[in-house]
Amino acid sequence: KVYLFDGNPGPKPTPLVGAATPEPNAKAVAEAMQILSASNVTAGYAVVMGDESGDLTEALAKQSELQLLLIEPDAIRAEAARLRFANEGLYGVRIAVLMASPEQTHLPKHFANLLIAPVGALAEAVKAELARLQRPYGGVICHREGKKITVEKSGAPAGAGEWTHQNGNAANTLC
Repeated sequence: KVYLFDGNPGPKPTPLVGAATPEPNAKAVAEAMQILSASNVTAGYAVVMGDESGDLTEALAKQSELQLLLIEPDAIRAEAARLRFANEGLYGVRIAVLMASPEQTHLPKHFANLLIAPVGALAEAVKAELARLQRPYGGVICHREGKKITVEKSGAPAGAGEWTHQNGNAANTLC
């Protein structure tokens, strides 16, 4: 059973029988390998922003075990990406496409192991949204500037303690 609590579901994209699906271009495949290598994240949840063609998202799915969420603000490109990934058998299984603004995705905070920022300079609102989505204790944001990839890895949240044993420390003081 599927329970729906938010109105009527939209139609699911139906794969086209015998439809030719383009393979990700070589540049996207190389960029995906570079991102996975630089971030050292190959499993968990990833958010991809700024992938207009869908090539990078598909290449990441084929080279990793990540569950990918593509953020696309344009309705036509979002629908084209859904159809493309459905034809590849990836939509709903490994990839989801969310039509939302990169400045405000409405996703839960601190859930993403890997975030791939749009190419180029980022607005402060996009930077804030990336930081909000980044998982503490090792979540990675990848910034793309041309062929250069830089990673920003998160540490412990401010004020977090360090528990080393079941009750806090070796003396089990719950402190």
